[in-house]
Order: sequence, then C-alpha cells, then structure tokens
Amino acid sequence: MTACQSPSPKTTQNGFVAIEQSVWEKSQKQVIDNIRDRQFELAASQLEAMISGAGDEDSHWQYIRMILAVLPAEYATPLITQASQQPQVQQSSDHLLGFSRLFMRHNEVDKAITIAQQAVALDKSETTVHWQARLLSVNQNFLAAEQDYQWLLSQSPANVDYISQYAALKMQQNQLQAAEDLLKNHSDEPRLLYQYILILLQQEKMDSAKDQYKTLKSLITDQALTAEEKLDYGEVAMWLDDYDTALTLLNEIKDAEHIYPAKLLLGRVYMAQKNPERAMVLFKQVQNAPQQHAIPAFQMVAEFHHSQGDLEKAITEISEGLRFFKEQPDLLYFRALIYAEQNNVTDAERDLRTIIEQDPEHADALNALGYTWADNDMNLDLALDYISQANELKPNNSAILDSMGWVHFKRGDLLKAEHYLREALAQSNYSEETYEHLIEVLEAQNKSQEADFIRQKQQQRQSDKP
Repeated sequence: MTACQSPSPKTTQNGFVAIEQSVWEKSQKQVIDNIRDRQFELAASQLEAMISGAGDEDSHWQYIRMILAVLPAEYATPLITQASQQPQVQQSSDHLLGFSRLFMRHNEVDKAITIAQQAVALDKSETTVHWQARLLSVNQNFLAAEQDYQWLLSQSPANVDYISQYAALKMQQNQLQAAEDLLKNHSDEPRLLYQYILILLQQEKMDSAKDQYKTLKSLITDQALTAEEKLDYGEVAMWLDDYDTALTLLNEIKDAEHIYPAKLLLGRVYMAQKNPERAMVLFKQVQNAPQQHAIPAFQMVAEFHHSQGDLEKAITEISEGLRFFKEQPDLLYFRALIYAEQNNVTDAERDLRTIIEQDPEHADALNALGYTWADNDMNLDLALDYISQANELKPNNSAILDSMGWVHFKRGDLLKAEHYLREALAQSNYSEETYEHLIEVLEAQNKSQEADFIRQKQQQRQSDKP
C-alpha cells in the first residue's frame, strides 16, 4: 500500500490519474505475493488503490481483471463493482465486457447483464450483443435473448455459434420443433448436425436420428477433432448403439481437462455392452476426480446396483459419496428416491428436507417430498403446497404435473387429478407411471371403458418399443 502512495501520481493525456509505472510494477508483485500467501484482504486493499490509479493503460486493466478472477468472491465482487464504475471502463466496450465476464465468473448474473447492456449501448457490435444474448439465456430472459440472436443472425446468417446457441435457447423453452427447423438445413456442418441429432433423439425420432448420424459419421471421418468434439460425437454414437465408434473416439481422449468425462462415457458404453466389471473400474477411478465428475461416478455405480435390484448396495454407494461431499444435493436426492422406493419415508424425508433447507426453490426436491407424502397418504395439504411450489418453479414439467394429479387424487378431487395427469401426458418425456395413475383415476370415476382403452394403448406402445 505504501508503494502505491509514495510518489505523486501522474496525469495521462486523456486526463486520467495514473500511478507511476515503477510504483505500479512494485504493487503488482506485492499483490501476487499476498495472494500466494493467502493474504486476500491485504491483496484486495492494494488492488483497490491500483484500480483508482490504473489510468488508461490497457495492460493495467488486464492485470486488474486477472487478479479479480482469482480472488475469492467476497473480496473480488466489491472491487469488480468499483472498477466497472471507473470512467476509463465506462468509455470502453471491451473493458465493460471484461468486467461483465468477471461478474459471471463469480455467479453474479444480474450484475453481469447490467454491465453487458452498458457495453451494447456504447457499441452495438456482434461481440457485445452475443455476450449479452448468452447472459440473458442463462438468466432465462428468453424473449430478450431471442431478439439478440435474431439480430446476430441478421448480421451473420451462417455463423455456427449463433445458430447453435439460438437452437439451444429454443430447446431450453421446450420448443423442439423450432430448434429442429433451425438446424435441419445445416447437414454439412458437423457441430450443428450433432445438435440436430440430439433434438431428434429427444423427440424419439430414432429413424431420422440414425439417418443423420450416418451423415455425421461420414463428415467426421479422417477429420482432426478436438477433445470436446470427440466427447460429443462419442456420446451420440453411444446413444445410437454404434459402440465401436464411441469406444474409438473416447479412448483417444487423453488430455487432463476431458479425461474424466471421457471415462464416464466409456463406462456407460461398457454398461450398454453388458460389461459392468470394466465399467465399474472406470467409475471408481473417476470417484477420485474433482467434484463435478466424481458425483456422477458415484451415481452411476449406485444406478447399476439399483438396476440389479440391490437397493442396499445403491444406498451404500451414495452414502460413500456423501462422506466425501457432505450434503451434496444431487447425491441426497438420489438416495432419497431409493429410500422412497423402499417405503422408508423417514429417511427420504430427512434427505429431501436437507436439500430444501439449502435451496428452498429446489423444485425437484419439493416435488419428490410432496409426492412421497401423497403416495403414502401423509400430510396431504402440505404435500399439495410443496408440489404446487414445484409446479410454479418448473411449469409444464411432466413429473411435477403427474405429482399434481396424484396428490389431487389422494385428496379426493378426481376432476383436478384427471386434468393434471392429462396435462402431464401432453408433455414430452412423460413417465409410463402417469398412464397407470390416469387409469386408476378414471376407474375411480367409473370410466372403465376409457380406462381399458388407455390400458390397451399403453400395452401396444410398450410392445412397439425396441
């Protein structure tokens, strides 16, 4: 701090006050040393003075952003706010975008959007609008994001990133046909074709997906693919039962950033090939990886035991994961569902309540707890309240609509029960259990003929499935 204050500051040709370069360089070293020693408060104090005296040197602002990216959020966020308000930053769309990205790095989405909007107002370019569109998509401001993507495509109609992200936006809104229409005319671009295949798979258009996959496979043959592309195309190959291609692509991935997701996918391929022993070795290796990879590895081992009917082993596996990652919500949720399957309401309720205490707007946990109570004829008023909250948080979700129907059935409101169950079946990815619930509700209303018709359709649909 003393180093920043000793000599008199200079004034730049643009009228900004700046620290002398020799002092700046000393301060840089002090900040880095303090971060290395985990003296974050002292580093933040030094950086605050440097922000005020950065002048109009781009290299100074690049250094400031670099340090703010590694400082813990509680120290970094106030400094990002201070820096983004400096006149040098306010006059530069590049600086504004840099600090918007920093807010996003520290999960301050609203603040990131505010700064991005300032950048767009200062310079409406494809770079600024593209970043704003991505932030708006994350924040689920779909209408504004859509307007941005339409503007971007009016500027560059063939831009792969714009088409891909606009299609992803449509998928976020469950507008699968609109996403399909965006992508179907780009069968010569592997990345967009891959995304098109995913949409076809999501709609269970298997024949069309297989046809498009043949084209994708021919396009990527003999191409130099990135590790991320190998992951993506390997996963599509797995879904379409081309296990040899999946194994070839995934086994080629060796870099540190992608090796763990590759091993997870390889394990899934081996599971599909009825080789669980080899899959378990890979999953166990990934359990020692960073959390974002280890969590699904514990889940996959537990899911294997669950598929074998060994619920106790599945619970043991998830509990082992929770020993390393205490109160991790995905693992708690998985274990709660298995407890509910065992009719162990007490333990299921405990795990789901733990999730809701951490995140009162965890729609899946609210729905699961409400459904568990309803299915066991417990706390029906509170069950309806929890499921209704989940329905507000995730409207048009087939599982939650099914729960709404089931809790109304348990409460004796058969008309509402039928309404919500039919709504659930109108969504994509509905569960076969919803048909069973609807049949039970119809029979309770003495609509036996309609119940029999639905039962026959359900049996026919199951017999038609590959």
